[in-house]
Amino acid sequence: MIQDEHLDNRNILSEEAIHLIVQDFGRYQDPIPQAVVKYLVDGGDDSVLQQLQSRYMPWPDERSMQSHNWPPAPSYELRSQMLHCLTTQDIEFYYRLTRTYAVEAENLQWYRPLSLDWLSLFLFFLVDFGRVTFSLEQPLALPPAITAHLIESLLLRVGEPADRLARLVFLADIQQADPQQCAVCRAAWIGASLPEFSAHSLKHQPVIQAALTHTALEQRVHALDMLTLCQMSPVPFASLLVDRATANSKIERAAALSILQRDSIAMTPLVQAKAQSGKAPERAHAARLLLDLAGVGTRVFLEEHLQVEQTASVRDAIEQVLIDLATLNAPEAEITLSPLPTVALEAPLPRSAYEAIHAVLMQLYESAQATYEAHQYQQYPDVPLPQPPSPEFVDRVYHCLQFGTATECLAIAPIYHRLAHLQAATQFRQLLQIPELEVIHVVRWLLLLQLLSIESQVLSSPCKTIPQGIHWKESEINTDLQRWCQQRQPDSSLRYLTSGFEALGIPGETIAWKMLTWEEFPFWSWGDRASGEYFAEHLSILDTLFELGPFPQVYFTHEQSARRQLFRILALLPTLPVRFILPLWDIALNGVQAEMPLAQRCLDHRPGTQERLHQLVAHSDPAIQLTVIQWLTHLKDHTAISPFQAALRRQPTSTVRDALLRALEKLGASIDEFLDRSQLLQEAQVGLQKGIPKALSWFAFDALPPVHWQDTAAPVAPEILTWFVVQSYQQKNPEPSPVLRQYIKLWNETDRQQFGQIVLESWIHQDTQAKSAIKEKGILSVAGACGGAAMVLVINHYLKTYFGKRLPQCLALLQMLTWSDDFAAIQLLLTIANRFRTQKIQQAAQQCVQQLAERQGWTLAELADRTIPWCGLAEDGTFVLDYGSRQFTAFLSADCKLSLSDGDGKILKALPTARKDDDSEQVKAAKQQWTATKKQLELVVSQQQARLYEALCTQRSWIFSDWEMFLHQHPVVSRLCQRLIWAVFANDSAQPIQTFRPQTNQTLVDAERNVVTVLPTAIVRLAQATVLPQELTQAWQQYWSNTQMAPLFDSWSVVYSLPAANAEITAISDFAGRSLSRHLLRQRALQRGYLPHTEEFEHGWITNYRKRFENIDLEAVLNISGDPPVSQEEFEVQIQELYFWRGCQLSLAEVPPVLLSIVWHELQAITTAVQTIPSS
Repeated sequence: MIQDEHLDNRNILSEEAIHLIVQDFGRYQDPIPQAVVKYLVDGGDDSVLQQLQSRYMPWPDERSMQSHNWPPAPSYELRSQMLHCLTTQDIEFYYRLTRTYAVEAENLQWYRPLSLDWLSLFLFFLVDFGRVTFSLEQPLALPPAITAHLIESLLLRVGEPADRLARLVFLADIQQADPQQCAVCRAAWIGASLPEFSAHSLKHQPVIQAALTHTALEQRVHALDMLTLCQMSPVPFASLLVDRATANSKIERAAALSILQRDSIAMTPLVQAKAQSGKAPERAHAARLLLDLAGVGTRVFLEEHLQVEQTASVRDAIEQVLIDLATLNAPEAEITLSPLPTVALEAPLPRSAYEAIHAVLMQLYESAQATYEAHQYQQYPDVPLPQPPSPEFVDRVYHCLQFGTATECLAIAPIYHRLAHLQAATQFRQLLQIPELEVIHVVRWLLLLQLLSIESQVLSSPCKTIPQGIHWKESEINTDLQRWCQQRQPDSSLRYLTSGFEALGIPGETIAWKMLTWEEFPFWSWGDRASGEYFAEHLSILDTLFELGPFPQVYFTHEQSARRQLFRILALLPTLPVRFILPLWDIALNGVQAEMPLAQRCLDHRPGTQERLHQLVAHSDPAIQLTVIQWLTHLKDHTAISPFQAALRRQPTSTVRDALLRALEKLGASIDEFLDRSQLLQEAQVGLQKGIPKALSWFAFDALPPVHWQDTAAPVAPEILTWFVVQSYQQKNPEPSPVLRQYIKLWNETDRQQFGQIVLESWIHQDTQAKSAIKEKGILSVAGACGGAAMVLVINHYLKTYFGKRLPQCLALLQMLTWSDDFAAIQLLLTIANRFRTQKIQQAAQQCVQQLAERQGWTLAELADRTIPWCGLAEDGTFVLDYGSRQFTAFLSADCKLSLSDGDGKILKALPTARKDDDSEQVKAAKQQWTATKKQLELVVSQQQARLYEALCTQRSWIFSDWEMFLHQHPVVSRLCQRLIWAVFANDSAQPIQTFRPQTNQTLVDAERNVVTVLPTAIVRLAQATVLPQELTQAWQQYWSNTQMAPLFDSWSVVYSLPAANAEITAISDFAGRSLSRHLLRQRALQRGYLPHTEEFEHGWITNYRKRFENIDLEAVLNISGDPPVSQEEFEVQIQELYFWRGCQLSLAEVPPVLLSIVWHELQAITTAVQTIPSS
C-alpha cells in the first residue's frame, strides 16, 4: 500500500483523510489504488482514470459483481467520513475528486439513481444515506469545508454556469412528490443544506423568482421548502412569498408561512396591504396569515378593515380570525393535579420482606427448573440448567430493591431467563402483597425481571424523542399493578407509577410511547382520569404529535397511531390548554376527513363551541357549512334548528340544502315548509333540462314501472320518477334524503316497492356485470326509500357473495338500509352488526343500527325485539293462500317449518297446480307469496336463534311484560321460546325464584308441569345450569327426556367451575398445544360463531378467531399458531390460549360465569378428538 512519504500532499490533507481515501479505493487490485490516491492527493497524470473506467462494468447487483471478481460498489458511509475530514479549499483537488467519482460511476448506471450528473453524485457522497433523514426541521450535517461558494468555483472550473447549483436546488424537476423516494429531490435537499448556500443563492435571485412563479404547484412548494431549509430571509422575496402565503393551496400557504415567520415584523405591512387590495380569496387568506404572523397585535387592523370589507367570504374569514384572537387572549386555565408523595431512593424494607423475596425467588426457580426439564431440547438448548437462589444472590436482589439504581438492577443476570416467564405474573402478585412496598420497589422489581428497560427510541427524527421502555403486554401483570397503584393513588395511578420511573432516572414519557403506538395497550385500562392526569403532566408530548401532521399523510405506521391518539388524549385532559384550541378548530373545520370528527369531539363541550357553530351555519363556504351542519347534528343541538331553517330560506346550494333538510329531520323538526308537491313536476323538468348524465346511460328509464299517488290514485309523472333517480345520483349519497322519503311515502305502497326493487336490481346488475357501479351508488337512496322485504334477500345474497371483493358497494347497501322501515331490513342490519366475517362491514352495520335505535328512542336490544318480522303470519302462525275458487292454509310447525293444508285439512307437500276455475292472477300471487315467505322465514329463524343463543351466553334480561309482548306473542319466536327454559329473577337476586317453559297453548309450566304465573315487572333470563341448583337442572333434564323433545341449545346444561387459583388468570390455556387441520379448525370455529380476525383474514395470516358478544361489549379471542388464508395446502394448526377482550384482557373472574362456562365447552368441542403435540 502507498506510504505517506510517497505523497507530496501540497493541499495538506490530514492523515485521517488520506487513510480513508486509501481505504475507499483499496477495493481495486494493484496498482490502481496507489495510482488513484497519488492522482487525488498530488495531481499529475490522469491516465489512471482510464484504468479505473476499464475495471468497472455495469453488473446489475452485488452478487453478479462478486461472481465476476469485480470490485464492490463504493460506500456512502466511507466517502462521507472522508469528506467531513477535509479542510482544504483547493479547487483543483475537488476537480480531480469529482472527476474520479464520475468516471468510476460512469459504467455503473444502476448505482447512480436516475442517472444523476457529476454534481448530484458528488452531493450524494456528502451524506451517509444509511443514517440520514430528510427533514425541514433538522438540516443535514454536511462537511463544513465544502461550501456553496466552493461548489460555485468548482462549477466555473468545469466550465458550467455559476447558477447551476441554485438551479439544481430550486428548479429540480420533481417527478415524485415524496422526497424520501425522489433522487433529484434528495440532491436538491443536500445542495440547500450546504454551508453558505443562502448567501450564494442571493447572487442568483432570478432562479428563485422563476421557481416561486412556476406553473406547477409541486415545483413552487419544493422551492419554498428549499428556502426554509437554507434559512433564507424572507425580505429579498417578500412580495412573492406573500403571494404564495395567500394562494389557494393549503400546502403552499403553509410552506410560505414558515419563511415569513422568520421576520414577522417586516412582513406584516405587506400582508396587511394584501388584505386590503388583493383578490377576494387572497384577502381572506391574508386575514388568517395576519393571525399567524402578528397574533393579538393585528386585532385593531382587522376590526377596522371589517368595517369597510364588502365581500361575504372575506368578512367570514375576518370574523373567524377575530374569534380566534379572543381565544388566544383568554387567560390560561390552571391544570390542577392531585398531589403525589415524595419518592425516596433509599427505601429500606423489613426482614419479613427478605423472607417474602426469598420465597418468590425460590418459586421462580422451581418454575424455571420444571420448564427446563420439560422443554430443554425444544426451546432452550443454549440456556444453562437453573440453579437455586444462593444466599448471596438473594442478598443482592434484596439490596437492589431497597437501594439500587436502574443500572444496578439491570446488571443482575436475568432471573431465570425465559424459563420462569409464565410464572412471573404470579410471583409479581405475591411481591405486591408485602405491606411496606413502595412504588420505587415495584419499579426496581420490573427492572430485575427485565420487564422494563432504560433505552429510548425516537418517535420521529425531526421531532422530540419519546422513550420506549415498556416490554410487557401480559394483562395479569398490568391488572395487578393497576390495582396496587390505584389503591394508593385512585385518580393519579399512572402518575404515581411514573414518579417511580423518574426517581430512578427513567424518563416519565416511557409509558407514553406504548400508549401512543399501541391503541390497546393495557395502560389505557387504568381509566380516563389516570390517563388524563398523566398526559396533563407531559404536554410536550402533545406538541410533538401536533407537529407530525395529519395521520393519513404520516409515513410511518407507529406515527400514524401516535397522531390518532392525540385526539383521544386531548379529550381526557382535565382542562384544554389554550395553545391547542386554535389548531383543533383548524383541523375540525379544514382538516383531513379522517381527523375532523376527532378534533370536533375534543371541542364539543368547550364553552362557546355551539354559539360559534351557529354563526358558521351561514358561512359563505359550502364545505364549511356542510361540516358545521354535520357537527351540530351530531351534538343533537336543537337550538340549531332556527339557524338551519334560516339558512334554507336563503336558497343554498343543492348539496347544502339536502344536508340541512337531513339535519332538521334528525333533530325532530318539520320540513313540510320546504316541500311543495305542486311544484315537483316543474322542478323535475328543470332538473332534466341538461339531459340524463352519461354515467347513467346504462339505466333503463323506459322500463320503470308506473307509480300512483296514494290519495288520488293519479299516476306520478314519468319525469318525476326519472328526476328522483338522476337527482339521487347527483347527490352521491345512498341514504335517501328527507325530501325524497316524504314524497315517496305519498306513493301507493305496492307501486313504490316494485319501483325500488327495479332500481336496486338494476344497480346490482350493472355493478356485477361491469367493473363497478360504485360511482352511481346515489341511486340506491331511491331503493332505500321505496323497497320492502323483497330487497332484503337480494342484499343479503350480495353481501355474502361480494363481502371480500366489493367492500365500498357493501357499505353503500348498508347505508341504504338504514332508512328502510321494513322489519326484515332492520333485522338484517342487526345480524350483520352482531356477527360478520369482515370487520369493516360489521362496524358499518353497527353504526347503522345505532342510528336506527337513536331515531326511534330505543336501545339496541329494544330495537331488535320490536322489529322482528312476522313473515306475513297471523298470531297463531298461519296465513291463507287464495286461488280464487279455493284456498289453502299455511301453518308453522313447532320446529318453525311451514306446512300446507287444503280446505278439508289434508296436508299437502306443495302448492297444487292451477285448475281452470282458478284465478290465474291470484294463483301467481299466491305462489310468489309462498316462495317469499319460506325464504324470509328461513332468514328470520336463523337470525333469532343466533340472538337467543347470545342472550343465553350473556344472560340478557327482559322485563316479563316486554318478553310476553315481543317474544312470547310473536308467531315465529314463540316457537323458539318453547324449546328453551326460562328463569325468573327478583330485582337483585342472583338465584332464580322461578323457572318455566312456554307451552303451545301459551301457558307457562315448571319442571313438574305446574302452571307458573309471573309478575309483569319480574326479570326474565334464559336459564343455564351454571346459575341453577343442581337438582333443578336434573329436573329439567328429566323433563326434556319425558317430552322426547330436544332443547334448542345443548349448552344450556353445561357447567364449568373456575378454580379459585385461576381467578386472576387472563386466559384459558387448558387446550393449548392441541393441533388439528386448518380446514377442520375453520369449519368447527365458524359453526360456533368464531370468525377469523378480519384484517388478517383479508391481508395476511389468520392468527386468531374471534366471537363478539355485543350485548356486553365483550369478545372471545382464540389464538392459533397461524393459518394463511390464500393457501389450499392442508397442514396442522396449533391451538393456543383463549382470552376475553374489552379494551384489555379480562381476568377469568371478571367474565360472566355463564359465558365462561359456555365458551370453555365450545373450545373443548372445537379441539375434541385431536392430537396433542409438544408446545414449540
